[in-house]
Amino acid sequence: MKTLRFILALLFTANGLWMLSAPLQWFGTVPGVTDTGAFNPHFVRDIGAAYLLCGLAFGALVRWPVAARPYALAACAFLLAHAGIHLLETLTGVQGIRHLLRDLPAVLILPLVATWVAWR
Repeated sequence: MKTLRFILALLFTANGLWMLSAPLQWFGTVPGVTDTGAFNPHFVRDIGAAYLLCGLAFGALVRWPVAARPYALAACAFLLAHAGIHLLETLTGVQGIRHLLRDLPAVLILPLVATWVAWR
């Protein structure tokens, strides 16, 4: 479990740092992102800050599993809300099913795994 927590910490931290330091590169590189609207560096950095905090919460969960659990669960609340937005956009026709399927691993499955890991 500790290894999985560490991997999640690395993934979330790396994504957050990338979004904060190179928002245009992140926007143009991550599949499907350009389908969601025009590039807004401030918005990308806002979300990057949230991902960085998720990474730090999971990093703390590696070191202090009991004390950091509430922080990791709060991070999961953001991740699950983000996944919910993607689901809602598909259900309401804003984005197509192909977009949702492309997002499945990172945006839908990863938050579920993270929640399971934080909860245990």
